[in-house]
Amino acid sequence: QYKQPGSSVKPILDYALAFEYLGWATSHVVTDRPLMYEGTNIIVKNASGSYGGQMTLDYAVGNSLNTPAIQTLQEVINKAGWQTVVNYIMALGFSQITEDSFDIGFAIGGSNLVVSCEELMAAHAILMNGGYYIEPHTIRRIEFRSGLYEPIEPYYEPSQVLTEQAAYLAAYLMYRCVSGPYYNYMQLLQRDYPVYAKTGTTDWGDEGLEYNIPSGVAKDKWMVSETSRYTTAVWVGYEKGEKDANTYFSDEKQKANIPGYISNHILSALTDDIHPEGIPRPEGISDIQHILGTFPYASVIPGMPSSLIANGMI
Repeated sequence: QYKQPGSSVKPILDYALAFEYLGWATSHVVTDRPLMYEGTNIIVKNASGSYGGQMTLDYAVGNSLNTPAIQTLQEVINKAGWQTVVNYIMALGFSQITEDSFDIGFAIGGSNLVVSCEELMAAHAILMNGGYYIEPHTIRRIEFRSGLYEPIEPYYEPSQVLTEQAAYLAAYLMYRCVSGPYYNYMQLLQRDYPVYAKTGTTDWGDEGLEYNIPSGVAKDKWMVSETSRYTTAVWVGYEKGEKDANTYFSDEKQKANIPGYISNHILSALTDDIHPEGIPRPEGISDIQHILGTFPYASVIPGMPSSLIANGMI
């Protein structure tokens, strides 16, 4: 099944490319503000219906805000070119996407972007694999009972689609989704080893009104959770609307955090006995201290209040 992935793609699409092409640090400041999709009169909204103004990338991703994501991808397009972004998306293995189907709505996992769980896992795994995409596969080794032949070990060629540095910085934002001070359903995944995660939601819009589904309520919920050893993706949702059957996520269902609990159980089964270390920090990553909200980043002035100082990686 192919579904819109919602905000689950923000780290691998918007912010990974910002680190790759815009030279941003993890402490970069973006502005959450009202805006329209380019060439339309459709206003981009956050799930809360409000806007938060200036904020760090950490906050924007931890709270899954939409307008910073769209502005970020647009800046990448302006700097690196539309074709560069399209080529990157095509390299992530999304089988239902063509060059002609891309538009800025992809920044928040909408428009014509649809993926399977397997495709979403493989795309996210590039952040754990140093920027390398590896085609999903199920056969690791073939052995022969007779012993007459040597075992066969298929080789799956990794393809580098992102630099190791950009992958690491984008993964850091996902780590903060779990470890940061946010109420985003991902704190459930906290362990005594690093876990990286991102949620995604898509809504019914007005399509569900004929089934007495309230306008704008959620129909798909995603959670991607990763360690340096495994990447998982969970989807829960409704294939179709049924009249008066509550085929949507009410507030009660959302608070139940169903994809979070499923992800948590999978994570426990896969890695609680292993306690994997985090992905290693690659060469070419530097710590940076600068005046908050500046770009290009301005050096800190002696005696400056700590509230005006930002610390990040670049």
